[in-house]
Amino acid sequence: MKITIHIDNAYSEIYNYPYLNAVLRNEIINCVSYFVQGAQFSVAFREGKWNGKECLITNKGKFPTGVLSRIVTTLEQLNHQVELNDVREITNPTISPIGVRWKGVRLRDYQKEAVDTAIKATRGIIEIPTRGGKTLIAGKIIQKLGLRTLYIVNGKESMYQTRSDLMDCLALPESCFGLYGDGHKTRSDITIGLIQSLSKQKPEWFMSDILIIDEIHKAGAKGLYNWTMKCDAYYRFGISGTPFRTDGKDMKIMAVTGKIIHRETQTDMWEQGYIERPIVKWVDPKAPPIHRSLDYKKAYALGVINNDARNDKVVDIVNAHKGEQILISVENIEHGEILMNKLMGNVWESPFFMCGSLDSSRRYAMFDQFKNGLIKIMIATRLMNESVTINNLSVLINCAGRKSEIELIQKLGRVQTKVKGKSNVKVYDFIDRHSHFLYNQSAERMKLLKRREYEQQGWK
Repeated sequence: MKITIHIDNAYSEIYNYPYLNAVLRNEIINCVSYFVQGAQFSVAFREGKWNGKECLITNKGKFPTGVLSRIVTTLEQLNHQVELNDVREITNPTISPIGVRWKGVRLRDYQKEAVDTAIKATRGIIEIPTRGGKTLIAGKIIQKLGLRTLYIVNGKESMYQTRSDLMDCLALPESCFGLYGDGHKTRSDITIGLIQSLSKQKPEWFMSDILIIDEIHKAGAKGLYNWTMKCDAYYRFGISGTPFRTDGKDMKIMAVTGKIIHRETQTDMWEQGYIERPIVKWVDPKAPPIHRSLDYKKAYALGVINNDARNDKVVDIVNAHKGEQILISVENIEHGEILMNKLMGNVWESPFFMCGSLDSSRRYAMFDQFKNGLIKIMIATRLMNESVTINNLSVLINCAGRKSEIELIQKLGRVQTKVKGKSNVKVYDFIDRHSHFLYNQSAERMKLLKRREYEQQGWK
């Protein structure tokens, strides 16, 4: 049986889908459905009214083009002939009628391969370890295609840094690089924006044929997913060092841009010398035990935020690395303020604390000073976890705990930038034996680092 699929930029449709036999429709439904995390606790699931799955195809056969490969594979495995009717087209003007000149550094072989694969595929996910040159790859794609681009980033610092990085490699006037977010509302040939701000404007207003989403693992979130699926861009790319989610929404990520089309492993890049390989040192704070009757929130407050023994270890670690650039990662403002007070006057240089409560100009100025080595000791909340480059950062102290793999790997990526003269990069983490909740999270972090082949010391 021949089945025709009409392909468009964001959504595609199976011709005469409602008239296919029920068995075949069920096979298609199953291949584009996923179990929703926590669904088993819902009333509808318990009463048997819902199977706990979200399905990405409608009753009329309309589905996100990003999952086209899954449907085609399923149909072919069932011995059906598939005819693809591609109606996509590029509709917006080019950036420059004479093309875009490249003025950036020469790309590495794997970066060139990623660019060529992406352009040929027209959509998909590029998995590149943190510090592997994601913005360079994106910039080269833009340069080669020469089309209007919407580049979605996560966080204000990332927005400014991405614009700066793109301006360094593309020979275009400054006016060609627009910002949308943090008070800026400039649409241009290459617009870098925050989804929180972009979502207040209709996607078609940006008139882009290239959609690039940095940290594509965020695309499973409802707001970002719904908005990007309204973008009618011909080329659609996601870039991340950790493109998968822990909540089962991997398929929604694929729906936005398509499957993984290029992957570089962190281990390979370590071995080739492209990024630094940090040593993870586990520290036992030997803190007094916390009673098992306390819930997780109270255990975290006592065992992490307000734990003197643990926080004192941070002081010791900072003093053991005099003169080096140090990032201290915390989960919340309260913990950052406690560490700030404890470090002030007790370490070799005054620390700074970056958090979301600071106004944008102050925060960006602080980030710029840290980036240029004028600040040596920085305490920071999640603002510094993703998509920021600090070349000479050589020590990370993970005070936040928790067990999110994506969060931890992104965080460790801050110290992996390869620069001349930099060596012996170290990451410090805590074995929180004083709480069963916190110890289990420490053990989870240790296991995932072992799985990703990080060298670890001090775990007993």
